Amino acid sequence: MARKKRVRKKQSQSPKKSKWDQYLMLDWKEFYLILITWFLFVALHILIGIIIGRKENVLPVIIEWIIPIFLIISILYTMWKRKRK
Repeated sequence: MARKKRVRKKQSQSPKKSKWDQYLMLDWKEFYLILITWFLFVALHILIGIIIGRKENVLPVIIEWIIPIFLIISILYTMWKRKRK
């Protein structure tokens, strides 16, 4: 009786992606998506101001702080990770 040899599949040697990579690594598609979203928030803020006649309190915080800070951090993280490779 001939025994069959078990062949082990080689596991890929790719490093594990951290949760930071999932949220902060950008490719061009994601970069443009964030940029378009930013412009849409600006347009929405202006339209709400025109339609309602008063200033919105939440959108300026998103427009002026959250999206630009996320974009800057993501670009720096992406450049750092790609330079390390």
